[in-house]
Amino acid sequence: MRVLWLSITASSIAMFAMLFSVRHVSHPQQGTETMAPVMCVVAVAVFAVGIVLPRQTLRMAVRLGRLRGPAAYATPFILGLALTEATALFGFVLGFLGFAAPFFVPLFVLAWIGFLLRFPMPNRPVGVLGPTYPPPEPGAGP
Repeated sequence: MRVLWLSITASSIAMFAMLFSVRHVSHPQQGTETMAPVMCVVAVAVFAVGIVLPRQTLRMAVRLGRLRGPAAYATPFILGLALTEATALFGFVLGFLGFAAPFFVPLFVLAWIGFLLRFPMPNRPVGVLGPTYPPPEPGAGP
């Protein structure tokens, strides 16, 4: 789980770095003034869904009795990571289209906060933003 977390987090950092190494300074095309605020609102909504949906998935697995082994925790964890990365992708698109940094940098920061809160820890199977790590097997030693 930590390898997956690290790879997705690193990809968002790479996207941010790419914006400043590849991005040419240009202004968005005429008629796209409403695009940036709308995409920011959608990105925040996707981030919120990334908080709610993994918890709901985990609750459903518990209710249906399908909470067995690491796979039961992997699905909501990956779902949360993917939706958190989508927030960074919205920021990448806005930056690549030439919008100003105040539009796209907060989306990256929001995604990185989400990644930090989702860091998988064995002693915390369900973290602030949902499942992060399968709990230890009963009777397993330290």
